[in-house]
Amino acid sequence: MAMPLVLYFSKSENPNAQGYFWTTVIFSIAMLPCLWLCAWKCKETVHVEMPAEQKKEKRPVIQSLKLMYKNKMLLITVFCVFMGAASTMARMSLLTYYVIYVVGSAAMIAPIFSSITALMFVGSLCLPWATKTFGKRNWLIILNTVQVASFVLLFLVPANNAAFLMGVSMIIGFTSSGANVCTGMLSDCIEYGDWKYGIREEGLTYSFMSFGVKLASALTGSIGVLLLAAVGYVAGVDQTEATKMGINAIVNLLQALCVVVCTVPLFWYHLDKKKMDQIRIELDERNAAKN
Repeated sequence: MAMPLVLYFSKSENPNAQGYFWTTVIFSIAMLPCLWLCAWKCKETVHVEMPAEQKKEKRPVIQSLKLMYKNKMLLITVFCVFMGAASTMARMSLLTYYVIYVVGSAAMIAPIFSSITALMFVGSLCLPWATKTFGKRNWLIILNTVQVASFVLLFLVPANNAAFLMGVSMIIGFTSSGANVCTGMLSDCIEYGDWKYGIREEGLTYSFMSFGVKLASALTGSIGVLLLAAVGYVAGVDQTEATKMGINAIVNLLQALCVVVCTVPLFWYHLDKKKMDQIRIELDERNAAKN
Protein backbone atom coordinates (compact mmCIF):
# COMPACT_ATOMS: atom_id res chain seq x y z
CA MET A 1 0.00 0.00 0.00
CA ALA A 2 2.92 2.35 0.66
CA MET A 3 3.99 3.46 -2.80
CA PRO A 4 0.47 3.86 -4.25
CA LEU A 5 -0.30 6.17 -1.30
CA VAL A 6 2.98 8.04 -1.77
CA LEU A 7 2.20 8.60 -5.45
CA TYR A 8 -1.39 9.62 -4.65
CA PHE A 9 -0.34 12.29 -2.15
CA SER A 10 2.57 13.36 -4.36
CA LYS A 11 0.04 14.22 -7.10
CA SER A 12 2.74 13.22 -9.58
CA GLU A 13 4.05 10.23 -11.49
CA ASN A 14 7.13 10.28 -9.26
CA PRO A 15 7.22 10.27 -5.44
CA ASN A 16 8.12 13.47 -3.61
CA ALA A 17 8.50 14.70 -0.02
CA GLN A 18 4.80 15.57 0.35
CA GLY A 19 3.76 12.04 -0.65
CA TYR A 20 6.18 10.40 1.78
CA PHE A 21 5.14 12.73 4.61
CA TRP A 22 1.38 12.07 4.44
CA THR A 23 1.86 8.34 3.90
CA THR A 24 4.02 8.24 7.03
CA VAL A 25 1.37 10.15 8.98
CA ILE A 26 -1.35 7.68 7.93
CA PHE A 27 0.78 4.62 8.75
CA SER A 28 1.77 6.08 12.13
CA ILE A 29 -1.86 6.70 13.07
CA ALA A 30 -2.80 3.16 11.93
CA MET A 31 0.02 1.69 13.99
CA LEU A 32 -0.94 3.33 17.29
CA PRO A 33 -3.95 1.11 18.14
CA CYS A 34 -1.86 -1.98 17.32
CA LEU A 35 0.78 -0.91 19.84
CA TRP A 36 -1.86 -0.03 22.43
CA LEU A 37 -3.50 -3.44 21.93
CA CYS A 38 -0.17 -5.21 22.55
CA ALA A 39 0.48 -3.17 25.69
CA TRP A 40 -3.04 -3.85 26.99
CA LYS A 41 -3.49 -7.54 26.19
CA CYS A 42 -0.02 -9.13 26.03
CA LYS A 43 0.86 -10.40 29.50
CA GLU A 44 3.69 -12.70 30.54
CA THR A 45 2.24 -15.92 31.91
CA VAL A 46 5.30 -18.21 32.07
CA HIS A 47 7.77 -17.89 34.93
CA VAL A 48 10.93 -20.00 34.73
CA GLU A 49 12.78 -20.85 37.92
CA MET A 50 16.55 -20.91 37.44
CA PRO A 51 18.31 -23.98 38.94
CA ALA A 52 20.02 -23.31 42.24
CA GLU A 53 23.52 -23.97 40.90
CA GLN A 54 23.01 -21.38 38.14
CA LYS A 55 21.73 -18.79 40.60
CA LYS A 56 24.98 -18.97 42.51
CA GLU A 57 27.17 -18.76 39.41
CA LYS A 58 27.74 -15.15 38.41
CA ARG A 59 30.59 -13.81 36.33
CA PRO A 60 31.44 -10.30 35.10
CA VAL A 61 30.25 -9.40 31.60
CA ILE A 62 33.82 -8.79 30.42
CA GLN A 63 34.82 -12.30 31.49
CA SER A 64 31.80 -13.78 29.71
CA LEU A 65 32.67 -11.87 26.53
CA LYS A 66 36.26 -13.14 26.62
CA LEU A 67 35.02 -16.71 26.96
CA MET A 68 32.46 -16.24 24.19
CA TYR A 69 35.14 -14.98 21.79
CA LYS A 70 36.69 -18.45 22.02
CA ASN A 71 33.51 -19.86 20.45
CA LYS A 72 34.49 -19.83 16.76
CA MET A 73 31.08 -21.17 15.68
CA LEU A 74 29.42 -18.22 17.40
CA LEU A 75 31.74 -15.71 15.73
CA ILE A 76 31.03 -17.22 12.30
CA THR A 77 27.27 -17.05 12.90
CA VAL A 78 27.34 -13.45 14.17
CA PHE A 79 29.48 -12.41 11.19
CA CYS A 80 26.97 -14.02 8.82
CA VAL A 81 24.13 -12.22 10.61
CA PHE A 82 25.95 -8.89 10.24
CA MET A 83 26.81 -9.32 6.54
CA GLY A 84 23.40 -10.75 5.68
CA ALA A 85 21.59 -7.91 7.47
CA ALA A 86 23.88 -5.33 5.84
CA SER A 87 23.16 -6.76 2.39
CA THR A 88 19.39 -6.94 2.91
CA MET A 89 19.00 -3.52 4.53
CA ALA A 90 21.25 -1.76 2.04
CA ARG A 91 19.41 -3.24 -0.91
CA MET A 92 15.93 -2.57 0.46
CA SER A 93 16.85 1.05 1.23
CA LEU A 94 18.24 1.58 -2.29
CA LEU A 95 15.82 -0.60 -4.27
CA THR A 96 13.40 2.30 -4.73
CA TYR A 97 16.07 4.22 -6.68
CA TYR A 98 16.70 1.17 -8.85
CA VAL A 99 13.02 0.78 -9.71
CA ILE A 100 12.43 4.49 -10.39
CA TYR A 101 15.56 5.22 -12.43
CA VAL A 102 16.79 1.89 -13.84
CA VAL A 103 13.44 0.14 -14.34
CA GLY A 104 11.85 3.50 -15.09
CA SER A 105 8.51 2.98 -13.35
CA ALA A 106 7.64 4.12 -9.83
CA ALA A 107 4.43 2.08 -10.14
CA MET A 108 6.54 -1.11 -10.06
CA ILE A 109 7.79 -0.37 -6.54
CA ALA A 110 4.71 -1.76 -4.79
CA PRO A 111 4.50 -5.11 -6.65
CA ILE A 112 8.27 -5.74 -6.43
CA PHE A 113 8.46 -5.01 -2.69
CA SER A 114 5.26 -6.98 -2.03
CA SER A 115 6.51 -10.01 -3.97
CA ILE A 116 9.79 -9.99 -2.02
CA THR A 117 7.95 -9.83 1.31
CA ALA A 118 5.38 -12.49 0.40
CA LEU A 119 7.99 -14.98 -0.80
CA MET A 120 10.16 -14.31 2.26
CA PHE A 121 7.17 -15.50 4.31
CA VAL A 122 6.83 -18.61 2.12
CA GLY A 123 10.55 -19.30 2.50
CA SER A 124 10.24 -19.03 6.28
CA LEU A 125 7.43 -21.60 6.26
CA CYS A 126 9.74 -24.00 4.40
CA LEU A 127 12.59 -23.69 6.92
CA PRO A 128 11.60 -26.61 9.22
CA TRP A 129 11.55 -29.05 6.29
CA ALA A 130 14.59 -27.57 4.54
CA THR A 131 16.87 -27.41 7.58
CA LYS A 132 15.89 -30.94 8.58
CA THR A 133 16.57 -32.23 5.06
CA PHE A 134 19.77 -30.35 4.23
CA GLY A 135 20.99 -29.10 7.61
CA LYS A 136 21.02 -25.48 8.76
CA ARG A 137 24.40 -24.53 7.36
CA ASN A 138 23.90 -26.31 4.02
CA TRP A 139 20.45 -24.79 3.48
CA LEU A 140 21.84 -21.32 4.19
CA ILE A 141 24.64 -21.88 1.67
CA ILE A 142 22.10 -23.04 -0.94
CA LEU A 143 19.88 -19.99 -0.39
CA ASN A 144 22.85 -17.61 -0.51
CA THR A 145 24.16 -19.18 -3.74
CA VAL A 146 20.79 -18.82 -5.45
CA GLN A 147 20.52 -15.24 -4.18
CA VAL A 148 23.94 -14.28 -5.56
CA ALA A 149 22.98 -15.73 -8.96
CA SER A 150 19.72 -13.73 -8.88
CA PHE A 151 21.51 -10.47 -8.10
CA VAL A 152 24.01 -10.99 -10.91
CA LEU A 153 21.17 -11.86 -13.31
CA LEU A 154 19.32 -8.64 -12.44
CA PHE A 155 22.49 -6.64 -13.02
CA LEU A 156 23.21 -8.20 -16.43
CA VAL A 157 19.71 -8.41 -17.93
CA PRO A 158 18.02 -5.15 -19.07
CA ALA A 159 15.31 -4.11 -16.60
CA ASN A 160 12.52 -3.65 -19.13
CA ASN A 161 10.54 -6.86 -18.59
CA ALA A 162 8.06 -6.65 -15.71
CA ALA A 163 7.42 -10.42 -15.59
CA PHE A 164 11.15 -11.13 -15.42
CA LEU A 165 11.65 -8.55 -12.66
CA MET A 166 8.79 -9.97 -10.62
CA GLY A 167 10.02 -13.54 -11.05
CA VAL A 168 13.59 -12.80 -9.96
CA SER A 169 12.34 -10.60 -7.10
CA MET A 170 10.24 -13.51 -5.85
CA ILE A 171 13.31 -15.77 -5.90
CA ILE A 172 15.29 -13.13 -3.97
CA GLY A 173 12.44 -12.86 -1.45
CA PHE A 174 12.41 -16.64 -0.94
CA THR A 175 16.18 -16.78 -0.44
CA SER A 176 16.04 -13.87 2.02
CA SER A 177 14.34 -16.25 4.47
CA GLY A 178 17.85 -17.58 5.11
CA ALA A 179 18.26 -14.82 7.69
CA ASN A 180 16.00 -16.85 9.99
CA VAL A 181 18.31 -19.88 9.75
CA CYS A 182 20.90 -17.96 11.77
CA THR A 183 18.58 -17.92 14.79
CA GLY A 184 18.64 -21.71 14.87
CA MET A 185 22.39 -21.75 14.32
CA LEU A 186 22.79 -19.38 17.26
CA SER A 187 20.94 -21.85 19.51
CA ASP A 188 23.38 -24.56 18.41
CA CYS A 189 26.29 -22.21 19.19
CA ILE A 190 24.99 -21.87 22.77
CA GLU A 191 24.95 -25.65 23.19
CA TYR A 192 28.41 -25.88 21.63
CA GLY A 193 29.81 -23.18 23.94
CA ASP A 194 28.39 -24.99 26.98
CA TRP A 195 29.82 -28.32 25.80
CA LYS A 196 33.30 -27.12 24.78
CA TYR A 197 33.99 -24.15 27.09
CA GLY A 198 31.52 -24.60 29.94
CA ILE A 199 29.88 -21.21 29.33
CA ARG A 200 26.16 -20.84 28.69
CA GLU A 201 25.17 -17.22 28.14
CA GLU A 202 21.84 -17.28 26.31
CA GLY A 203 21.00 -13.61 26.83
CA LEU A 204 24.44 -12.31 25.96
CA THR A 205 24.68 -14.60 22.94
CA TYR A 206 21.41 -13.40 21.45
CA SER A 207 22.41 -9.81 22.18
CA PHE A 208 25.38 -10.45 19.85
CA MET A 209 22.89 -11.18 17.06
CA SER A 210 20.82 -8.12 17.91
CA PHE A 211 23.94 -5.95 17.98
CA GLY A 212 25.03 -7.26 14.57
CA VAL A 213 21.67 -6.33 13.04
CA LYS A 214 21.65 -2.87 14.65
CA LEU A 215 25.24 -2.17 13.57
CA ALA A 216 24.40 -3.23 10.00
CA SER A 217 21.35 -0.94 10.05
CA ALA A 218 23.40 2.03 11.27
CA LEU A 219 26.19 1.56 8.74
CA THR A 220 24.08 0.81 5.66
CA GLY A 221 21.96 3.94 6.14
CA SER A 222 25.01 6.18 5.86
CA ILE A 223 26.91 4.11 3.32
CA GLY A 224 23.89 3.94 1.00
CA VAL A 225 23.70 7.74 0.76
CA LEU A 226 27.45 7.97 0.14
CA LEU A 227 27.28 5.33 -2.61
CA LEU A 228 24.46 7.17 -4.37
CA ALA A 229 26.53 10.37 -4.32
CA ALA A 230 29.56 8.44 -5.58
CA VAL A 231 27.72 7.25 -8.71
CA GLY A 232 26.54 10.78 -9.48
CA TYR A 233 22.93 10.65 -8.29
CA VAL A 234 21.19 14.05 -8.19
CA ALA A 235 17.71 14.25 -6.67
CA GLY A 236 14.80 15.49 -8.73
CA VAL A 237 16.39 15.24 -12.19
CA ASP A 238 16.75 12.64 -14.93
CA GLN A 239 19.81 10.53 -14.19
CA THR A 240 22.59 9.93 -16.70
CA GLU A 241 23.19 6.47 -18.14
CA ALA A 242 26.40 6.21 -16.10
CA THR A 243 24.46 7.01 -12.90
CA LYS A 244 21.81 4.42 -13.77
CA MET A 245 24.53 1.83 -14.29
CA GLY A 246 26.04 2.82 -10.93
CA ILE A 247 22.68 2.45 -9.15
CA ASN A 248 22.23 -0.95 -10.78
CA ALA A 249 25.70 -1.97 -9.56
CA ILE A 250 25.26 -0.92 -5.93
CA VAL A 251 21.74 -2.39 -5.68
CA ASN A 252 22.55 -5.75 -7.26
CA LEU A 253 26.27 -6.39 -7.87
CA LEU A 254 27.50 -4.97 -4.55
CA GLN A 255 24.86 -6.93 -2.64
CA ALA A 256 25.93 -10.11 -4.44
CA LEU A 257 29.47 -9.48 -3.21
CA CYS A 258 28.20 -8.99 0.38
CA VAL A 259 26.36 -12.31 0.27
CA VAL A 260 29.47 -14.07 -1.06
CA VAL A 261 31.50 -12.64 1.85
CA CYS A 262 28.72 -13.81 4.20
CA THR A 263 28.80 -17.34 2.76
CA VAL A 264 32.53 -18.10 2.73
CA PRO A 265 32.97 -18.51 6.55
CA LEU A 266 30.10 -21.01 6.63
CA PHE A 267 32.40 -23.66 5.16
CA TRP A 268 34.24 -23.64 8.52
CA TYR A 269 30.99 -24.02 10.49
CA HIS A 270 30.73 -27.71 11.43
CA LEU A 271 27.76 -27.94 13.80
CA ASP A 272 25.67 -30.38 11.76
CA LYS A 273 22.93 -32.67 13.11
CA LYS A 274 25.34 -35.51 13.94
CA LYS A 275 27.61 -33.18 15.92
CA MET A 276 24.70 -31.54 17.77
CA ASP A 277 23.19 -34.91 18.71
CA GLN A 278 26.55 -35.89 20.21
CA ILE A 279 26.81 -32.57 22.08
CA ARG A 280 23.31 -32.86 23.55
CA ILE A 281 23.90 -36.44 24.74
CA GLU A 282 27.15 -35.47 26.45
CA LEU A 283 25.58 -32.35 28.00
CA ASP A 284 22.72 -34.44 29.39
CA GLU A 285 25.21 -36.91 30.84
CA ARG A 286 27.27 -34.10 32.36
CA ASN A 287 24.19 -32.45 33.93
CA ALA A 288 22.95 -35.81 35.24
CA ALA A 289 26.34 -36.42 36.86
CA LYS A 290 26.20 -33.01 38.56
CA ASN A 291 22.73 -33.67 39.94
